[in-house]
Amino acid sequence: MKKSGIIAIVILAGFTIFTVIKLTSNKKIINEGKQPIDRSMIPVSVNIQTVEFMELKHDIKRPAVVEPNEMANISVAMPGRLESFNIELGTRVTKGQIIGEIDTKTIEIQRENLKLALDKMEADYIRNKELYEGNALSEMQYLDTKFGYESRQLELQQLDQQLKDGLIKSPISGIITSKNNLAGEFVGAGTPLATVVDVSFFKVYIYLNQSEVRFVEMGQEVELTSSVNPGKTFVGKVTYIAPSVDRNYNYQVEVKIPAKDNAGLRAGTYVTAQLKTDTEESVLQIPKRALVEGVKNAYVFVQNGNRAERKDIHVGRENGEYIEVIHGLEEGEKVVVDGQINIVDNSLIQAQ
Repeated sequence: MKKSGIIAIVILAGFTIFTVIKLTSNKKIINEGKQPIDRSMIPVSVNIQTVEFMELKHDIKRPAVVEPNEMANISVAMPGRLESFNIELGTRVTKGQIIGEIDTKTIEIQRENLKLALDKMEADYIRNKELYEGNALSEMQYLDTKFGYESRQLELQQLDQQLKDGLIKSPISGIITSKNNLAGEFVGAGTPLATVVDVSFFKVYIYLNQSEVRFVEMGQEVELTSSVNPGKTFVGKVTYIAPSVDRNYNYQVEVKIPAKDNAGLRAGTYVTAQLKTDTEESVLQIPKRALVEGVKNAYVFVQNGNRAERKDIHVGRENGEYIEVIHGLEEGEKVVVDGQINIVDNSLIQAQ
């Protein structure tokens, strides 16, 4: 083999060895980079605040949406062609007012024919009854006549009911806010033909926890304010307090507002409802931002030396940026108010 060939082979072998060594080194570096860094001994920087007693007014504020007193669909009990439908958007109607009807001409003809037959059957029934009572007719013949006459009476009542069902009536008093069909159209039984809304009263619903609802009573005045009516206060009264809590452990409270005394208020308006109690007390409070998952499953982290300790708590009334702590914490404890997302129970922390 020539000397030049040997040199080429040696160079190639050397390059191959160098490449293998380099790749092996790079792989080692990459694998070392994939190893998780042990941060268990690195403290997490958090902000803390002392749990303390603060004054809390019993005035209660809640956001709410104004709703109409009642809202109902206008429908018909039987299918058919709309013979008439005498309403338009904005029409005022009263409860039970007839505002249209279904075409019932066929039923009216059936009723007339049945009425003629029934008149004859009534005469036969009266005559056969007299004969039966005078022992001039068998009981079977009398009963057949009686059954036929009474059956036709029931058929007449059914037709009369169908004629009544063909009338379209408003279920409540109010204003027509939607109209879905026109005279001449075919509609099915139960089809919503229009919507009527009662705005003689407005109402709002607010939700209070158990420490707040004790300050509310039936007939209590509630003030409502809205950004769309700056400087104006609307007044309503508590008309319902739920006897038990809902799934969020709150009590529903209904407030009704007379429309005639609160000009300018409209359904759909966002308002703030305020119940005044004219009392205040000193209660244990923490910043609301200390709560890790909100008020439903309330818990916080407190400083325990250089560690974070999870504590489940029971919260009550809100006070601006603060919230009442009913139990679970004591005065003087220090709760984490910032940085909770980076810690778990027993995490090493550095408190600011």
